[in-house]
Amino acid sequence: MARLEKRRRRRALHPAPPSGAVSAPPTRSPRRDVRGLAALAAAGLLLLVEVGCSETPAGGSGSAGPDLPLEAEYVDPAACNGCHSDIWKTYSQTGMGRSFQRLRPGGRAYATSAPYYHAASDRHYEMALRDGRHFQRRFQRDSAGAEANVLEKEVHFVMGSGNHARTFLHLAPSGKLSQLPLGWYGEGGGR
Repeated sequence: MARLEKRRRRRALHPAPPSGAVSAPPTRSPRRDVRGLAALAAAGLLLLVEVGCSETPAGGSGSAGPDLPLEAEYVDPAACNGCHSDIWKTYSQTGMGRSFQRLRPGGRAYATSAPYYHAASDRHYEMALRDGRHFQRRFQRDSAGAEANVLEKEVHFVMGSGNHARTFLHLAPSGKLSQLPLGWYGEGGGR
C-alpha cells in the first residue's frame, strides 16, 4: 500500500508529458559526470596494470604484472631500461620522462641561497640540503626577529621536468603525498 502511495505522489509531482510531446532529457549534475570519469580512469588504470609488463624490472624486487602487491609504491623509470632500453633512452630525454622523480643523495641540489619572503602571508620559505637530504622550511619572524612558527618537511619527490616548473612533494609515513609550498619556475632565468 505504501508503494502505491509513493507512485501516486511521484506522478503528481512529475506528470508524464502529453502523448507525442518531446521532453528534455534529465539533467545530470557535473559532480556525477566527474565521478563517472574518475571511475572510468581507475578502471583503465587497472586494465593497464593487468596487461602491462609481467617481468621483474631490472634491479627491482617485485612484479609489475598481475601479481602486484596490495600496496603500490613508486618505481623509478630507470627500472624499465632492462627490458625496454630503446624506448627508455628516448623517453628519458623528454620533459615528460623527467616529470616525476625521487630525490636521491648525490643528485641535484635544490637549496636556496637566501630565504624567499612572501609578504602577503608574512612567511619566509627556504630549501636546505643536510646530509644529502632536502628539506623545505617555512617560518615567520617574531617581534624580536627570531624565527617562530617553524615548519620543516623533508622533500622526497620532485614533480615537473624543469622545462617550465618544479614542485616539491613530501611523503608522510602514512603514505600520504603532499605538495610543499615553495616551487621553482624556469621563467625569467629560474626563480
